[in-house]
Amino acid sequence: MFVGIVFCILLVVLWSSAARSDEIDGPFSITNKNPFIAIYGVTRHRGVDVLDAKVAESKIGFNVNSNYERDINESGDSIILDGETEVWDLTYLRGLGAGWEAGISVPLLKHSGGYLDRSIVRWHDWFGMPQGGRDLALNDQLNYAVTLGQSDPIALTNRERGIGDVVVFVGKALSSDLTMRSELKLPSGKTDRLMGSGGADINVSLDYRRRLTNAWNWGGRLSLAYLGDNDIGLKNQNVIAAISSHLAYRIKPRLALKLQWDLNTRAYKDIQLEPLNQIGGVLSFGGTIKLTNRDRLDLIFLENVPNGEAAPDFGFKMELSRRMSP
Repeated sequence: MFVGIVFCILLVVLWSSAARSDEIDGPFSITNKNPFIAIYGVTRHRGVDVLDAKVAESKIGFNVNSNYERDINESGDSIILDGETEVWDLTYLRGLGAGWEAGISVPLLKHSGGYLDRSIVRWHDWFGMPQGGRDLALNDQLNYAVTLGQSDPIALTNRERGIGDVVVFVGKALSSDLTMRSELKLPSGKTDRLMGSGGADINVSLDYRRRLTNAWNWGGRLSLAYLGDNDIGLKNQNVIAAISSHLAYRIKPRLALKLQWDLNTRAYKDIQLEPLNQIGGVLSFGGTIKLTNRDRLDLIFLENVPNGEAAPDFGFKMELSRRMSP
């Protein structure tokens, strides 16, 4: 049914002759959804465009990420990431004028055993990709757990849902191709449910764009996130750096295909477990469809590159955006 709906939308869009809309060339709204990384305020690539005064935009995103990683070191420390995390992102932005915009993002999370394990095993078989032990494990179970030495383990084995850490953000256009942004992540999510870190984080970022040709656009982002202390019992870094790059190809006035790569440095100190001590990478590919003059839809698939342990195995996201003028 999902494929059929997408196919019908594409048919309508490809036959449409409406005017081009620059916002469909922007980046995907993606972050690393490793459950022990996503609780921090690692910024997402929001792009260069800033809303005009009194123009508002609302976004509803649905993101599913499947995790499967296991590691144990010589000291007996261990980690298990086996489960799925679903996120509904509810975002509202408003242009303030003079190149400023502000917004708020509220995530609604669910950790569960999910339903993608069998499909992912088949996907990996078809393309000759390593299973990493997934094909030997029980399907559709939830076990997010970390044990360090003799300390009590951090474990989540029962399905949980709730509000994550709310983010408020502001952006200022420095030029037509450069924007500075800052975000404040508030400790609103429950730490015992892995909905948040229990601390407030703040980050600053620079987004850059370059139009290569009429059809091709490239964008990049650099950011630093300053982390507060967490309440989950692990020693986090003071700063996480992140970099993102995306390439968009406008194949039709209402359709752009995109490839994006998001990387982040490790979030924890003194932990020698691969899912927590490596650079996290998310490779996303898909497209943005202009549905109407106000609405657009992102369809995105995600893989963990380069380090398969530090980000979810596989994910997909749909995000619907609507712009509203006075």
